[in-house]
Amino acid sequence: MSDVLPDGLWEIVQPLLPSPPKTGRPRADQRAVLTTVLFVQASGCSWEKADGLFGITRATAHRWFQTWTATGLWPTIHRA
Repeated sequence: MSDVLPDGLWEIVQPLLPSPPKTGRPRADQRAVLTTVLFVQASGCSWEKADGLFGITRATAHRWFQTWTATGLWPTIHRA
């Protein structure tokens, strides 16, 4: 994962991510989710082809991508 999401970048971004809900399914590894999202966005790979690449399903990664987009997280990450 370190090639797509280096430790230094993760240390900056991690505190900016909203906490996952505490009910329902077990929490997805947020670093793996972000790594999948960054990989898809940077490589142009389809969500379908990214399924399971970093241990996260495409549905989970895409759902978090949509949530983070709706909450305006990406400009915050860019500023950080």
